[in-house]
Amino acid sequence: MRSNSTLCPENNIFARPQDPSKRTIVEKIDTHESLDKVIETQIQPAIVMAGDLYQADVMYVVAEGAILVDIKSRKIVDALVALLATYYMYNVEQKVGKNVFCFLDMVLMGIVPPKCPAYVKTLIGVLSNM
Repeated sequence: MRSNSTLCPENNIFARPQDPSKRTIVEKIDTHESLDKVIETQIQPAIVMAGDLYQADVMYVVAEGAILVDIKSRKIVDALVALLATYYMYNVEQKVGKNVFCFLDMVLMGIVPPKCPAYVKTLIGVLSNM
């Protein structure tokens, strides 16, 4: 059975829609040349990185065309924590990747969001019993 992210590219957190208002929470850029353009057009808070996911050359948390945090460690976990903190600091509604943020809220912060889907809660229950 194929996953929804395969069938529906808009559900894939690494897919890059052309419309800047429909961008994802993680933007992986292959070259530094297009990095500035992606940062300038990013509206929602997101992680933008150049290079490989596990060995990024640069990694930032960006929003509204500006770099908010330079992730010096280049670790995706640090970037996710900084991204989550950005949403809370600026009180921004999570429009993209709501299930991912629900998962992160529960795992990292111990917060159960009111509209968290049952399957996210089930996944956390299964992972905690491993």
